[in-house]
Formats: sequence, structure tokens, C-alpha cells
Amino acid sequence: MIQTPTEFINYYDDLYKEGYMDEWEESKKNRISEILKSLSLPAKCKILDFGCGTGVFSNLIKSIYPESEVVGCEITDVALQIAKAKNKNCTFLLNEEVLKLKNTFDFVFSHHVLEHVPSIETTLVEISSVCKENAVVLHILPCGNIGSYEYNLTNCVVNGIDKNMGNRFYYEDPGHLRRLTSNELIAANNKHGFKIKSSFFANQYYGALSWIAKSNISNILGLTDYNKANSPKNKNYLMVQRFKLMGLFLLFIIPKYFMVSWHAKPKKVKHVFFIVFFLIPFLLLYPFFTYFNTKVDNEWTLGKSKENGSEMYLLFIR
Repeated sequence: MIQTPTEFINYYDDLYKEGYMDEWEESKKNRISEILKSLSLPAKCKILDFGCGTGVFSNLIKSIYPESEVVGCEITDVALQIAKAKNKNCTFLLNEEVLKLKNTFDFVFSHHVLEHVPSIETTLVEISSVCKENAVVLHILPCGNIGSYEYNLTNCVVNGIDKNMGNRFYYEDPGHLRRLTSNELIAANNKHGFKIKSSFFANQYYGALSWIAKSNISNILGLTDYNKANSPKNKNYLMVQRFKLMGLFLLFIIPKYFMVSWHAKPKKVKHVFFIVFFLIPFLLLYPFFTYFNTKVDNEWTLGKSKENGSEMYLLFIR
């Protein structure tokens, strides 16, 4: 487990050098776009992407509010340099520089930040200090509410949910220090004058199946490690889930490699090989691939108010 700020920065510097969080699925971008468009912010507002990483969502925000001033901030200079190179229409600063801009921003966007920070209290004070009166804040982060597919998997494992680490799920990134419930996040924000405006949830079931199956084999094996099961019944459950997720992994990997090769510019020999070799399997699997992605999209469209998601999108107003 990461213990100090220096360890934290070094850990993520190394990850960002390897392309960490350099892109996100369209389904995630579509969810965020839907929420951003519903805000009706002033055309020329000031927006902060707090914990911007390499600027993927800074760029998305700018595309929706093109006349706005979008500022991204990070604690790691490696991520900021990547963000600056990729997004010329936004401004990127270190955290300490942004924290000097008191009462500046109309909207603060925070994507997968609060599970990382050493102190929720300190971070919310910092966010509050740069917000204008009546500012809007959107926090997106892993959700610890009961009943999601990930919660059910984790709850089958001995010490799967670490009560001494803010109910952190055992398989999480070493930089994740906690997994808040939606009620805990609402209560923490209330202390700083932020009231809940809207709450949405994703990855109740199909969304979780999708991201896990599209990750990698070692991740699937770790999440379904039935040798760590806390009961015979749960061992059987984890074995079934491993079989299901491995099957989905094999079904997803062909469309994945085909689409990457198809869109590659310039195309190398390996891309041409994948296109030729996987063309027929891709055409056969494409209907299933489309069907499954539709289930993921519908889970959000029809079920985003259901609180048993493993990711939460909570919108606050000051």
C-alpha cells in the first residue's frame, strides 16, 4: 500500500509514462457528456478539471463548452506534460498553482480522484476554496454501495472488503485508499456547503461485466480467485463467474484487435495481418458485440438511478 505523498507521485509518474488512463471507452464519455450537457452552464464560464490526468476529460469538457476556459490540474508533472502536448485548447497547472485561484470556478469536475487522496476533508476544502458562490461540482468515483456485481464478487472473498481501509475492495489499484458509499460522499460534501443536486450510478451488472472482460486475463483470474472464497457456496459462485468472464474475454478480444488494426494509422504489417486473419470471426461476432454494448448502454439509460452501481456520478451545488 502506498504510504507517503512522494510514493504516490512516483507510483503514478511511472504509470503515466506507460500510458495510464490515456483513453476511456466511448460509453464512459457518453455518460459524462450527457451530464455535462444537462448543466446549462454559462457559455463563457470557468471550469476546473481537478485531477485531470492526461486531459482526456478536459478536452471533452472543452468540446461541449467551447467558449469556456478549461483548466486542468494534477500533482504529477508527467501527466501534465502529456496533457499539455495533447490538448492545446486547455490550460494545465500543478495543484499548488490552481489552489491560489480562490473563488474562480463556476464548475469543478472531479473524475476518480477522491478514492486516491490522503484526506477527503483536505481535498474538499481545497475544492471549496476555488469555487465561486453557487458553483456546481461533479464527483465521479468508485462506489461502495451494496449490490453491484463487483460488490458481490468481492463479498465472496475472505477479507474482500477492508473495513480498516475505508471499505476498499481487495483487488483495487494500490493508489486507491477507500471506496465511499454515495451517502458517505453526500455527507462529506454537506460539511462544506455542497448540497446534492443529482445522483447517477453505472456498472450495476453489464457495465461491470464489460470492463472486467475487456481488461486482461490476470485481472479476471484475480477477481474470481475461488481459492480465497469465504464459503463453499461462494467458491462455486466465483468458479461460475470466472467461466463467464473468460468466455466474454475471448469473445471481446477479436473485435478489439480488429478495430484497433482497422483504425491504425499508419498501418503496419501486424495490423494488416490482424485485419485479414480476424475479418470473418469479427463479422460473426459483431452482432453479439453490438448486442452486449447495447445492454451496457441501456443499463445506464434505464437504470442510472439505481444505487447498486459500482461507479457513482454525484452532482453538487454550493
